Amino acid sequence: AEAALAAAIKSFGLTPGIWIAPHGQSNEEVVRKTPGVFMFKPDGTSASVSWEGKFLVDPSVPATMDYLKKLFTMMTDWGYEYFKFDGQPDVIEEFRKAKPFMKNPGDAVELYRKTIAAIREAVGPNRYLLGCWGTPVEAGDYMNGSRPGGDIVLGWSGFQSALDAT
Repeated sequence: AEAALAAAIKSFGLTPGIWIAPHGQSNEEVVRKTPGVFMFKPDGTSASVSWEGKFLVDPSVPATMDYLKKLFTMMTDWGYEYFKFDGQPDVIEEFRKAKPFMKNPGDAVELYRKTIAAIREAVGPNRYLLGCWGTPVEAGDYMNGSRPGGDIVLGWSGFQSALDAT
């Protein structure tokens, strides 16, 4: 179904794109099927519950890079060529907060960059990566673009958000 949707989008002369928060996950089945990828506290609860999801990847382990590469290889195999990564500054902040629960703690920005490098490796140089929710300058050399402002909503506050970013 996913490949058929991407093919249908292409049939209209458009570029198939997908919106994703790749560092988080709320599907507990996915978390169970990928042991060692997500961070947990010693009591077994999630080390990070945020906008990204109920669980956050551990950027300090090779299993996470494999997980991200497999995820993005799957989506490129479906035919997607444009990936919008939402909540990127939040990811870096959550990596800082969850550092005690990483298997191999390190600098949050360096670890974040490794995750984006793994994704770029999986999708190749000709697919578009858009960083979103602020400007994720920490991975600017991997991203093709950025949506610098917050979400635009109806009303004065939505206008203010667009104006601030501009």
